[in-house]
Formats: sequence, structure tokens, C-alpha cells
Amino acid sequence: MRQLLIEVQRGQGRTIIHLAQKYEGANLSQLEANTSRGKIDLAIVYLPNANVEKFLAELENFEELHVTLVPRSFMPLQPPMAEIPREILNVQPKSPLEVFLAGLQSVGSWKGFLAYSIAGAVIVWIGLYTNSSFLLVAAMLIAPFAGPAMNVAIATSRGDRLLLTKGLVRYLAA
Repeated sequence: MRQLLIEVQRGQGRTIIHLAQKYEGANLSQLEANTSRGKIDLAIVYLPNANVEKFLAELENFEELHVTLVPRSFMPLQPPMAEIPREILNVQPKSPLEVFLAGLQSVGSWKGFLAYSIAGAVIVWIGLYTNSSFLLVAAMLIAPFAGPAMNVAIATSRGDRLLLTKGLVRYLAA
């Protein structure tokens, strides 16, 4: 389950809650709140991972919509207590949207990416110089080629040219 914090214009929170119920939302809450933009309704929604993207697509028609997606698993529990173990064991993979957003986040970080590239290059050089196969394997594990390759695959499947370009640039830089 994923937690979404949804800010909408005052009076639209109830609609968000009903929509979340349609997508198997659990432990749904609506609060009236004040922000720098004025008075709003804040809906707190817990959705199954597979339903997050479809739910967000339906929210696009709301005006002045602000959504915070918390990319961590949550365990909304409901009685009876005997059912809790079954609910906790219901582990779900990330939604396609979460995988895509994680790819976008990884494209922005150059500092760590270059540090791992340099560390992998140093270890592979030492491995080649000393003829140590275990160091060559270690260099492959450290080298950050998987992230850019995954981003290129995601960008190709979604038709996202910007992510494709950035993924290719990072792959060539590594």
C-alpha cells in the first residue's frame, strides 16, 4: 500500500474519498486545512500499489490539485486482529508509475553516480594489473551501469525522449 496526501479545493475532499474507495483505498481520511494558498481539503489515502497510477489519472480533472506520493510501504490495519497476518503478508510490487518516478529521480544525481564510476574504474584497473578475477567481479558490482540501462528501457517503453537522452548520457559517462 502507498500513502497519498491529496490537497484539493475546500468541498472536494469527499469526492476524493469516494474515488479512493473505488480503487480499494483503505483507512481513508479527510481534513479541513489551511495552506499558504488558502483553505483546502486534505485527503489521506492508502491505495494498493497497482491502483496508484489509475487513481492519479482520474485526479487530473481536479483544479488546484497537489499530491504527495510517499514511496514507502504502509500497512493500514483494520480489525479483526486475526486477519492482520494475512494483510501484512499481502506484499505487492511497485506500481509502474513508482518505477518510472524512481528512474527520474536517479537521473538527477551526478555526484554519487560519478563516485561509483570512478571507484569501479580504479578497482577494475587494479584487478587487471594484478590479474585478480575477483576484483574484476567486484568492479562490475560497483559500476553504476544498471541504473542508466534501466532508465533507457523505461524511457523506450514509455516513449519519453527526455529520460532516454539523460539515460544514454549517463550510460556513456559511466
